[in-house]
This record gives sequence, C-alpha cells and structure tokens, in this order.
Amino acid sequence: WVSTYSASNQVTDSGAAATAFASGVKTINQVIGVDTRGRGLRSLSELAKSKGWKVRYVTNTTITHATPAAFYAGVGDRYEDVDRIAQQLIEHRPDVALGGGELDFLPDWLAGKQRGNLNLLDQARAEGFTVWTDVTEIAPSPRQPLLGLFTNSHLHYELDRQALPPGERPPTLEQMTGIALEALSRDGKPFFLMVEGGRIDHAAHGFDAAGTALETAGFDRAAAVVRGFQEAHPATLLVITADHATGG
Repeated sequence: WVSTYSASNQVTDSGAAATAFASGVKTINQVIGVDTRGRGLRSLSELAKSKGWKVRYVTNTTITHATPAAFYAGVGDRYEDVDRIAQQLIEHRPDVALGGGELDFLPDWLAGKQRGNLNLLDQARAEGFTVWTDVTEIAPSPRQPLLGLFTNSHLHYELDRQALPPGERPPTLEQMTGIALEALSRDGKPFFLMVEGGRIDHAAHGFDAAGTALETAGFDRAAAVVRGFQEAHPATLLVITADHATGG
C-alpha cells in the first residue's frame, strides 16, 4: 500500500514525493531531501554509494529538478536553492548524470545567490568530471564521472525536438538511458540508476494531450531499453512509478 499525500498537503509536489521514495520519509511540499524539521535524510543512492555501488541519474528535465535532486541533495526550497542543488550534485559525484540545466551550473544566473562568480562546470572539470554539453559530439569515452547537460533548461518536448534540425537535437531519454546502461555494464559492479521522464509531468500540468502522449511514448521506449538490459542481467530489479500524477 502507498499513500501519496505529503506532510503538508493532501496533494504532494515532486519534491516531497521524490524525497519520500528516495529516503522513506514524508516531508513538506517544495523541500528536497530533508524532513519536516529541515534535517537531512539519507537517500537510497547515498546508501548505495556507501556500499560501493555505481550511481547514475538520467532525466529530460534539468538535472537539478526535484525528482533527481531528491536522491543527492538536501535543501529547504527546490525553487530558491537551485544553486545549492547544483553544488551538491558535484559534491555527490555520481558516476553519470545526464539531462538539462546547464544554466544552473553557470555563475550569477540567479541574481542575489551566494554562488557569485563560481562556475560549477569549471569546478566539475577540476574535480575530474567529463563535462559534455555539445549535442553534436558523440558520447564521450567511458572516463567517469560524466556530467552531460544538453540545454540551458529542460530538454525539449519530443514534439518540439522533432522540429529541430537533426544536428541540433539533444539526445532522447531513450538514448541517454542506453548511454548510462552501456557504461554501467562494462565493470560489472552493482548500480543504482534513476531515469525520469519528467516532461510527461510538465505536459500534463498544461493539459497538453499531444505533448503528454508523445512524452509517455518516449518514456516507454526508455523503459524498453532497461527491460532489454534486465533480460540480459536477470538480477536487475526494475521499478517503474510516478512521483505524482498531474492534469487528471
């Protein structure tokens, strides 16, 4: 059995919902990775890392968005603390993180934030990350950790992506999932991989039927990639869920 309300509202938001299934604790809407008193929580991926597992995140939203962030960050406001979430991703050092949100890692894009002129992409490179931002490049060599940020904000809706010239299209959720799994299969170590088709939620918020349908189909293709991996590696546990449903 599962209940979907948050600690502050009958209708959860992504921050509280993702925190609940990342850490097993109900919390209030808009927070990430902390309980109702603001105390940090230990997530499933942090537990996995402590056991020597690989940890990877794939999303077609910004990599700092609520659902992936709940697995590696702890902040009091998912909207106001985006700069801290980006910083915590670097500190968390996932093996692979692929998605959108390059602006979240660049200096001074949020006026008044404490990060000032700190360029988190430069920091990531200095700490050994391979930073992949050019969609015209093929996936970098298996050198890890790998941070791939393919748009300034969320990746394009699939409906809009299809209208872009082929050379300007960021990778799809299906392609990013394949990249993450292909790299994981090389060393044979156990892993935790979180894949989010987050633009389904965005389209549903706007009651965009065509967008919702195409985004769901794109998620289905990504899920098929994981199913294929699972068939070749039967010890793999696959869980498919939503953090919350919107738009009816």
